[in-house]
Amino acid sequence: MLPNNAITSLMCLLATFWASANSGCTARGDNTSRPAANSPLGFQPTWRGAKGDGAERMVVNYESGGKVYQSIWHSPDGERLVVLDQVPANLFGSKFTVYLFDKDLRLLRTGNLVTSSTRHPYKLFVIKTGSDTVPLPYRDKWTLGIGCYDRETWDASKPVHYSVDRYGKEDPVTSQTANIIDIEVVEWDDLKPRFSLGAGRIYNADVIFRAAELAPLNEN
Repeated sequence: MLPNNAITSLMCLLATFWASANSGCTARGDNTSRPAANSPLGFQPTWRGAKGDGAERMVVNYESGGKVYQSIWHSPDGERLVVLDQVPANLFGSKFTVYLFDKDLRLLRTGNLVTSSTRHPYKLFVIKTGSDTVPLPYRDKWTLGIGCYDRETWDASKPVHYSVDRYGKEDPVTSQTANIIDIEVVEWDDLKPRFSLGAGRIYNADVIFRAAELAPLNEN
């Protein structure tokens, strides 16, 4: 017969196991996630920013949700978690669903990002333009943009060059000398009218932009 202290220890171990099994949690460092029935992602993301300056600095792999791109946006309304989940297939290029969460991981907003088929999210920006080529709700306002890198031409030995409007205005810097990061606008689902091409690209317009991430969260 087991002594009382051994029985007590065994009961505590079983209780801990039962609680863990029913919580749905998977321990995996800062990538821990739990299934969330009320989350459109199918899992609850963790509060985590991008790290370093490599090509996949925004990539987070969740055991229960697969690969997403995420970082922290220092928005005028407070810190926000931005998560991008790639749509499996899109004839027009790479398409990502954009989710915006507050610090309590409550979903605030959704949108989409469309970029070239070989490009993937790299860094958060805010951009502004007064061009009449963009819908009125975005005009003359700072709005979220995503800098995207080309996975086929990325070269870690080259510097990074941020660019907008490479579709309508030629940039003197090319992929021969730098890693070009094209900044695309996030098109929010709650804003109308839509962009004419169904995506957030701005063609042949004067644009200003600035980084939107919290610097401490980008450190290795």
